[in-house]
Amino acid sequence: MRFGQLTRSLTIAIAVLTTACGGPEASVEPDADVESRHAEAPPTCDSEFNIHYYSDETLTTRVGSWRCVCGLPQGRTGYATPYVKVLIPETPCESLAR
Repeated sequence: MRFGQLTRSLTIAIAVLTTACGGPEASVEPDADVESRHAEAPPTCDSEFNIHYYSDETLTTRVGSWRCVCGLPQGRTGYATPYVKVLIPETPCESLAR
């Protein structure tokens, strides 16, 4: 590799890293929304269920889930789609206590 090619390669690499890492123009101010997001707790479950969401009708690639256990915060991951598999059907908490 010639010196000119090395210099050009290093310049490109530095430009890519600076852009990818935010560079000097990146904002260092804290996100004003962070506190409000941490303050919001998910709603508490008043029923129990477990649902998995899939990318298509074959139900082979799971892309999300939603689970509730009585008295605990809701647990959600990924995203919801129309392709669902219900592992535990919704059951009111009062029925489980009996």
